[in-house]
Amino acid sequence: MSPQPASTPKAFLINGEWITAAADPFESVNPATGQVNYQVSAADKNHIDAAVASARRAAQDPKWREMLPHVRAQVLNRIANRITERADEFARAQMMENGKVWSECKAQAASAAATFRFYAAVCETQGAEVTPSRGDYLSMTAYEPYGVVAAITPWNSPLTMEAQKVAPALAAGNAVILKPSEVTPSAALLLGEVALEAGLPAGVLNVVTGLGATTGKWLVQHPGVGMVSFTGGTATGRAIGMIAAERLIPVALELGGKSPHIVFEDANLEAAVENIMGGIFEGSGQSCVAGSRLFVQRSVYDKLVTLLVERAGRIKVGLPEDPSSEMGPLASFAQRDRVEKYVASARAEGGQILLGGERPEAAELANGAFFLPTIIAGLGNQATCVREEIFGPVLCVLPFDDEADLIEQANDSLYGLAGGVWTGNYQRAWRVARALQTGLVWINTYKQLSIATPFGGFKESGIGREKGVTGIRLYQQSKGLYWSMDPRNMAWPAFDTIIKAIGPHMTEFKTIGFIGVGVMGEPMCRHLATKTGSVVLASDLDQAPLDRLAAHGVKKASVAEIAAAADIIFLSLPSGKVVRALVEGGDTPGLLAQCRSGQVIVDLSTSPAPLTRELAAKLAERGIAFADAPVMRTRAAAEAGTLAVPVGAPDELFQRIEPLIACFASDITHAGDIGAGQVVKILNNMVLYETVLALAEARAIGARAGVDPERLFKAMSTGSADSFALRNHGLKAIVPQVFPERAFPVSYAKKDLEYAVDLATSVGVDATGARNLVACFEAAIEQGHADKYAPAISLVFENT
Repeated sequence: MSPQPASTPKAFLINGEWITAAADPFESVNPATGQVNYQVSAADKNHIDAAVASARRAAQDPKWREMLPHVRAQVLNRIANRITERADEFARAQMMENGKVWSECKAQAASAAATFRFYAAVCETQGAEVTPSRGDYLSMTAYEPYGVVAAITPWNSPLTMEAQKVAPALAAGNAVILKPSEVTPSAALLLGEVALEAGLPAGVLNVVTGLGATTGKWLVQHPGVGMVSFTGGTATGRAIGMIAAERLIPVALELGGKSPHIVFEDANLEAAVENIMGGIFEGSGQSCVAGSRLFVQRSVYDKLVTLLVERAGRIKVGLPEDPSSEMGPLASFAQRDRVEKYVASARAEGGQILLGGERPEAAELANGAFFLPTIIAGLGNQATCVREEIFGPVLCVLPFDDEADLIEQANDSLYGLAGGVWTGNYQRAWRVARALQTGLVWINTYKQLSIATPFGGFKESGIGREKGVTGIRLYQQSKGLYWSMDPRNMAWPAFDTIIKAIGPHMTEFKTIGFIGVGVMGEPMCRHLATKTGSVVLASDLDQAPLDRLAAHGVKKASVAEIAAAADIIFLSLPSGKVVRALVEGGDTPGLLAQCRSGQVIVDLSTSPAPLTRELAAKLAERGIAFADAPVMRTRAAAEAGTLAVPVGAPDELFQRIEPLIACFASDITHAGDIGAGQVVKILNNMVLYETVLALAEARAIGARAGVDPERLFKAMSTGSADSFALRNHGLKAIVPQVFPERAFPVSYAKKDLEYAVDLATSVGVDATGARNLVACFEAAIEQGHADKYAPAISLVFENT
């Protein structure tokens, strides 16, 4: 905020700009001296309209709304750092405006910085919740900001109160309009200044100053405000609550208190006295949690009162900047008048003023709003001073006889913010703490506060809970999300998007190994890297695909490095022979020797089923799980993530690996136990190649007979020869393509068919068809077509 002449009212902040309103400024008065600190600009209705419009734009701007949590946390941490760097400036602004002593102001400046750091951590680490589903769906709870939050703060502790509202509201993703008390505007204006310095986008935090009855009311009533957070008096809170109820917007209210401070006969009286002093006289009693009703068990009543009067009489009341001062003035002369009226009512109702009850006589304090620490006895629980919040350094002491009498008196109040219990009996402490109708209870201590613990009251002490993780939820609205897991209900690209979104949460395997990226393996490996959030290590003899995968976060690694680091290893290799060599090893150790117990190996290759079972048994002896999951369909399907995969594995293992396979496959079948996947793949290919061979032969015959192949297949697809292969492959499928532009060359097809023949022999089936197919593919290889796409076998017929 740029320096201004003393005659110019302090400016307020809207959309990153400092605005001075010359009309109707108000005065800031130093309560310690009675002198005017400065004039402050008062925002009118037009200014409130501008502030709300600015906040709405900022809340909807992607650079704030979509800012990643850890980046938003960095902004909050920078604000904390700026507060720390300018702590003396913050502390002095508060001291000059509400009269708190210097040591307390310094402590509250440090607390404000700590609050921003706390919510930076909460912002970065809070997550959505996956809730228990009751059907075939994934259910989640997400949290979203309200948009524009109006934060209205009191004059007693602006440094801490403003941080406790602004930090969590910003962490939650809202834009905030901060309206400080007209008594203490400067801390809020400084906060707006350091927020801009820290890189908070303009408009995300606006600070408007003015009177509560005008500026504050316009803000609460504005239709662009989505949520109101208020700390202050109960009467004002009730009025704000009525406006919010009429507008049907959420409201958080942290209001007054008349907290019972309880001392049993078995308490440590000396320790209790010190805490009673801090609980009522710190901040001149201007605290919502002040222990203003002191209940003392009758057997120790006289002794404790004597100790209290002696200790309170030694409290140094002085100018706030004096380091020796323990208590400064009240925050305003109006507040002192209020306190004096309450003390007068106590006298009128028969109260005994044991200490204080008047202004100090020291000449240097004569011009300030000072009032001495006051202790009053002889009043019943129905007296005005006992029932109403005084908000000053006035302690009412009442005796009680037993626990039941105490609970009845302590709870006989409109308020329910805090309470304190002093006893040496932990069972009694537990009973009384649970019986007190308050949102906070201290046991053998008082006014210990932590930003990590939720804070709020019962009854007329307010609604909602600030501080802690609850504090950020106060400024968010929950949204339930239900995602069907039934594949029949969605297109696979949509499911692919869902997998990518939930990938980091869906797998137990944090490091994935992939050996043999080859043709089909490269897109599969890429899908695993981009959809799971896991570390993916890949190995291949060809470095080119590894270099391409590196752009997607895949790290090159040796087989040994993968065996040492990976939780699960995928194999995508040319043949069962290569799979055996890699697993068993030879001149160098294989996976059997290098892997450790608990790891999982998944074979995506096409291997003979007997070999698969043999390798699985050997690996099982070392505690390594094995599954065969040979992939079906083409390279195009691999790119699209729509492969078909039959999986041979025990039920438990299948359930563990299925989410990973779903990253590159749209059709996953649990084919049975180990080896079943290979059986399904081999027989599927036998049928596929038989269809391809028949189509190729028909094409050649049709061409010799003078029929255009395209017309031939079109006619056949409407006749009795209609089939999936014909409809989906047709002419394009049997046009020769050079490997590796398309998957499955003739040599690979022959290998798969030989596996089929071996499988048939092992189960006692002749498999004449499969043997004839092998012969056809051997002929194609003899004619030099080994590396051509399998339908190139049509050339065999054209050349015969």
